[in-house]
Amino acid sequence: MSKHIDRFKSLKKEYLQFKENPENSKLRIRDISNKLNVSEAELLSLSVTDSVSFLSINNFIHFFTYLFSNIDKVMFLIRSDFVVHEKIINPLDYKIINNSIIHKQNNSLLIKFNTEIFKYSFFEIKRHNNRKLKSFQFFDPNGISVLKIYLKGKKDVEFENLANQHIFKYDYQIQKDLISDKNIKYENNKSNENPSYPDSKITLRGLLNGIAKKSIPVNISAFGLECVQHHSDIIKNIIDYGPWLNVMDKNFNIHVLENKISKSNHGIRDEIYFVDFYDVNNNLVLSISSIINYNQPFNDILMKEK
Repeated sequence: MSKHIDRFKSLKKEYLQFKENPENSKLRIRDISNKLNVSEAELLSLSVTDSVSFLSINNFIHFFTYLFSNIDKVMFLIRSDFVVHEKIINPLDYKIINNSIIHKQNNSLLIKFNTEIFKYSFFEIKRHNNRKLKSFQFFDPNGISVLKIYLKGKKDVEFENLANQHIFKYDYQIQKDLISDKNIKYENNKSNENPSYPDSKITLRGLLNGIAKKSIPVNISAFGLECVQHHSDIIKNIIDYGPWLNVMDKNFNIHVLENKISKSNHGIRDEIYFVDFYDVNNNLVLSISSIINYNQPFNDILMKEK
């Protein structure tokens, strides 16, 4: 038997045994992948022909054009090791230009990514809270998640039809690449030390609480693997859940492992006040900035936090 098939079967056996342990029942696939020391994409490949379909997408312009023409509501999710940024939109309001998804009316940028690093693509249907959760998931050559798109509306048939257009036979592509060592390492945005923006004492919690209290719109941007996603609006519901600091609003969620945010700096960029947050690996993972006409109240919050 080929080495790639041996790897697939061995990992699947280990994965099933891992899930049988009640203590692991609530772990998410990313956590399981870390514990088993394999990629999230490889774990997904174990469920192909069951709850997961392997996809081959040659033209992402066509893929997103269909999505923005036929689906009523979706959630875009990007993440780094310690930050998850989720944005719910009506796709009919958006268009894709190159690798940027832009609002048709105000030209605001929702998300910018690099489809050239989308090496592995999957469509998954799983049960979550007694309902079916359907998603497209895109991974880099190392099997690390870059972007996930979840159906949040009622266009189930159209969403699945988009997947059916791209289903491709899974022939152990990930396992073959691992054995042949074809993977390439990508990193999210590294800190560029800039002496004009010294480290500050502004905390993420203090800033979010100040913004919610003043009820002013801000821009919250999260950074992943060659990917950045934005949310511009008022934030309201700041909630603690275990070690995670969360904003849980109707069309926007952000989840941050607060103890993994190591530093911040702030200043003025393009005449807008901002605060950048870095994780313990010195990656830029989050940026919060004011919106035109709200510069002064945003700066007032910064002055209180400094």
